[in-house]
Amino acid sequence: MVDSRNNRIQAFKAPLPSTLDASGVWNYSITNSRIVDSVGWDCVYDGNGTGTLTITQNGEYVSATAEGTTYSGFVSGATYNLSAADQTATDEIVSEMFILALSSPTSASGNIFSSDTDNVGSFCIGEADLAITKQNK
Repeated sequence: MVDSRNNRIQAFKAPLPSTLDASGVWNYSITNSRIVDSVGWDCVYDGNGTGTLTITQNGEYVSATAEGTTYSGFVSGATYNLSAADQTATDEIVSEMFILALSSPTSASGNIFSSDTDNVGSFCIGEADLAITKQNK
């Protein structure tokens, strides 16, 4: 993977085998949303809220859909890494990533990271806390 921000190439080990299958419908809660860095914009990040998240897991690969956005990524052990990016305007890209650690077959917690960038160097970077609980079948 190329890390252009730090001018280096990063190599990663293969993911660990997944310890759980998170496939199903989950309730999520986002709290403590905050802007952690910005340049050129007056940023507002109010990502707090609740909703449902549908996760589909196939071995170490995973996808999730929440509020019409599909995230994709991988599983390593009990850690889930998912991301999505969207060009919201001609010169603007919004990307989101979340990292979750499953503590049981029915609950997980982690963080959401988001960035909004344009083609002239303005950006906003936000983060929030995320908790999910699996719905009963």
